[in-house]
Amino acid sequence: ITVPVVTPLVVGLGYDVYYWGVLMLVVVEVGLITPPFGINLFVLKSLQPDVGLGQVMRGV
Repeated sequence: ITVPVVTPLVVGLGYDVYYWGVLMLVVVEVGLITPPFGINLFVLKSLQPDVGLGQVMRGV
């Protein structure tokens, strides 16, 4: 929701739009693997039901 609003501001400050895109991608990916909302952790856990969530977190 914030990317379309913030992107013109970032570009207006002189940053490259590709740099901004890569930075946003990294931030989103870190958010997907970081508890308490680590959605990808739960996806990995569902693929291997015999492995505990703590072990999945340590593996990531």
